[in-house]
Amino acid sequence: MNRLRPGPALISLSLALTLLHTAARPAKLSQSTPAAPTSTSQLARLTYVEGDVQFNRGVAKHPDLQRPWEPAHGDLAISQNFALKTGEKGRAEISFQADGAIYLAENSVLLFKRLASAGGAVGTEVELVSGTISTNIHPFGMDIFVVRTPVGGYTLKYPATSYERIDSLLDGMAFTPESDDSLYKERDNPQSMSLKEGQT
Repeated sequence: MNRLRPGPALISLSLALTLLHTAARPAKLSQSTPAAPTSTSQLARLTYVEGDVQFNRGVAKHPDLQRPWEPAHGDLAISQNFALKTGEKGRAEISFQADGAIYLAENSVLLFKRLASAGGAVGTEVELVSGTISTNIHPFGMDIFVVRTPVGGYTLKYPATSYERIDSLLDGMAFTPESDDSLYKERDNPQSMSLKEGQT
């Protein structure tokens, strides 16, 4: 009785199917899946500098205004815990990865308390210690943007926006919307103050 021998085409097909099955097999998962990585790189950048603008790098866990100050320059990558200050006739623009920009007026101090990205969402928290900023902030997706002063602040989530001037004073803070679409209606809080463009 003659046995059939597999021809070259059948051998090639069998080999291809074996390789395809091996490649398609899922990799063995380890017992613990690592959390989504957190990144703080390239989330904020100093995009414009005019006059006296300085920064310091803070310390590992928080901003520190006692650290040495360095002259700031355009295109400076800003990291978490940095501080930025302007002198008389100093101005700066800070751009955030996806959420807009803040304009720092003269004689102002701004702290970068949180700049982090995890799972595709960006969390940003800045504090205006003194002076004035103008905001053009429009969070995207799951991003959260927090603006604080020593006496108060607010949190922005999509689709809220912030187009306003904020003054941090010794005993308070002042908001002046620069657009009727600006945030300070606090859309999630119906009892909050509602301001129109130009009102403070």
